Order: sequence, then structure tokens, then C-alpha cells
Amino acid sequence: PSYSTGNSSRGGAMKDLTDGQIYHTIQYGLNLMGSYASQLSPEERWKVVMYVHELQKAQ
Repeated sequence: PSYSTGNSSRGGAMKDLTDGQIYHTIQYGLNLMGSYASQLSPEERWKVVMYVHELQKAQ
């Protein structure tokens, strides 16, 4: 089987996403990534958004 590695959270298409787009992806999922709405509270989702930005800065 062939698996897509997707785009890195540190660059590529992810670097152009707004906070709202990242949050929406976490809540509803996108492509092969499923929703995390049942596992993360709204506050935790925003923390993940901020974490993604920190990973991008480290690049």
C-alpha cells in the first residue's frame, strides 16, 4: 500500500493556514486526518493551534 505523508506542520501548505483553518481541521478533520472534536475541548484545540505555530517558528 501507498501512504501519503501529507504536508509538514513546519512548512509547505501549513504555513499559510490561519488559526481558524487549523482549528477547523482539528475539530472536523481533513482528508485522511479524522476529527479530534470528541478527544479535545475547545480550549485544548486552541492550545494545539498555538503549538503548531511554535513548531513552525522552530524551523
